[in-house]
Amino acid sequence: MKSLNKARDILCLIAQEPDIGLSRLARTLELPKSTVYRIVRALESAGLLTQSAGRQYSLGGLVYELASGSTRAGLIEIARPAMVRLRDACNETVALHVLQGSGWAPIAQVESLQELRRTITNLGAATPLHAGAAGKLFLAFMTESDRSRYLDNEELRPLTPHTPTNRRRLLEELTLIRRRGYSTSEQEVAIGVAGVVMPIPRPDGAVREALGVSGPMARFNTKAVARIVAGLEGAVDEISHRLSRMRTSRGAIPMQRRARTAIETTDEPVQRRRKAKA
Repeated sequence: MKSLNKARDILCLIAQEPDIGLSRLARTLELPKSTVYRIVRALESAGLLTQSAGRQYSLGGLVYELASGSTRAGLIEIARPAMVRLRDACNETVALHVLQGSGWAPIAQVESLQELRRTITNLGAATPLHAGAAGKLFLAFMTESDRSRYLDNEELRPLTPHTPTNRRRLLEELTLIRRRGYSTSEQEVAIGVAGVVMPIPRPDGAVREALGVSGPMARFNTKAVARIVAGLEGAVDEISHRLSRMRTSRGAIPMQRRARTAIETTDEPVQRRRKAKA
């Protein structure tokens, strides 16, 4: 029972201070470092903790699965009608993504009906934040301190030859993502696959969920991406409205979405220019 209480205390502290090191854990909890190490290793093996390349600890994917299982089910139920309509409009695979620990994960998909299509085979599995349109989107809309912590502690390892691994170039792209309001990727997680992802912001402005469209890269030309972005805006508006109504019924304040935008092609992959208000 004493070990269980210590494990609880460790989990509670890491929940309050993500990316905390072993020494600080032991010092804060006033426990021997060897004891903390033994418990932390057991929690990590069980999926309750995850360790970064910098030997910092955060809550593991299993904690989020246990804590948010019913929340995710509700989110999927709310999002699915809009996902189906978006799939029918662009005929590419539509997926719902969430932050998961120090990564991101797809939790639901509506597949394209085309013979050659993207099928996500790893629903629920975490991918590093620097890889893929969804990960870069979450990274872009994090607080500056959280983003710096991730980049300082995580190795920008390549999943494919096209995964961003240069910190300076990645930061430049994250600035672009924040400005235009959506993220794109080409072959960063899977060869031959391109994607476009847009945030589903919460009333407090945090971005922990996102909606994306992905498919064979050959079909994601500039015009196709423009149509997908417009479709994503409509779908995210619908999901946000339904979530706001649900939150309002629980006493939350409804959220207003940003104005529509237009597509502008530049030297960047695809940029969006905000229309001036009439």
